[in-house]
Amino acid sequence: MIWVTGNLKDWLLEINDPNNCLSEDDEGWISNCRSGDSRPDLIFECKSSKIRITVNYNGYWNKIEIHGSNNINDAWTKIFEKVHYKSGTETYEIETPYNYLKFHLSDGNSDREFIKLYKSFEYYYQPCPCDIITQIMNASDEINPNHVFQAFNKGASQECLEYIDSNIGKLASEVFPECFIVKIEIKTTPDKAKIYVDNQYVGGT
Repeated sequence: MIWVTGNLKDWLLEINDPNNCLSEDDEGWISNCRSGDSRPDLIFECKSSKIRITVNYNGYWNKIEIHGSNNINDAWTKIFEKVHYKSGTETYEIETPYNYLKFHLSDGNSDREFIKLYKSFEYYYQPCPCDIITQIMNASDEINPNHVFQAFNKGASQECLEYIDSNIGKLASEVFPECFIVKIEIKTTPDKAKIYVDNQYVGGT
């Protein structure tokens, strides 16, 4: 995985701002509400498992929340929250294991209190499709030059081939962790428990 600089506006799907508290400039979005106003939400399509965002706070109290969901019409789960009590700029690294993200910007009631979400951000980028990676290597494999050749035969992009080549000598599970996620499930009955790993029965009582 590599960090890539992007623009959050490219992921933007929807803005909910019932009281017109939100403004936008070339750098980002600024929330500057008053008492009684509903704070704005910005909804993004999520295209990475991890992001780094930058937020500027002005005044005595501001808060940012991030919620995730795999379906934009389903319930949202809070994955990040930060309350800030003074002016300043902060960068946060956040795990984002969802298809959609909702940013809730809560500034204080004073006109001197506002919160700004910068458009410029970084996201984790994986240039090799997992369906190719899992065909040519196992999680415990040490990446070697033959994996580059195998990926080429599977139709991998030049970017993917170069990425595999740059990680020769490393464990596949470390370079491609999202491709080797192990799902463990325990199925129980009143008198038995069966354990499945990646849908394969491995044991039980």
